[in-house]
Amino acid sequence: MKHQDPCGGREADVHLLLDTGTSATTIYSDVADQLSIDLERAKKARVQVVGGEVLEAHVVPLDRLTIGPHTRRNVHVVVVPHRGPAARYHGLLGMDVLRGLKYRVDFKKQVILWE
Repeated sequence: MKHQDPCGGREADVHLLLDTGTSATTIYSDVADQLSIDLERAKKARVQVVGGEVLEAHVVPLDRLTIGPHTRRNVHVVVVPHRGPAARYHGLLGMDVLRGLKYRVDFKKQVILWE
């Protein structure tokens, strides 16, 4: 995923975990920090995660989100705090971004193959 801020031109390359059960693409707050997203001004939300826990979150607009060869413009992502040990990924890639795209998953190599 890449996000570019129209004013500062900030981008971040991040690894998102494919989660077909997630309706909204989610990033951890440290990614929002890298992009200089002001969470104090962001819309607040409560999101339910696997296991039923409800987290305080923020919904932020991104002017551009690039996944593989595809770019989505003017998308919103959910920002949540990361808890626990360091993760190998920076959030979850949800169906809001994947919907309508042609892809398949190579489970052996653990990658998305774009068609």
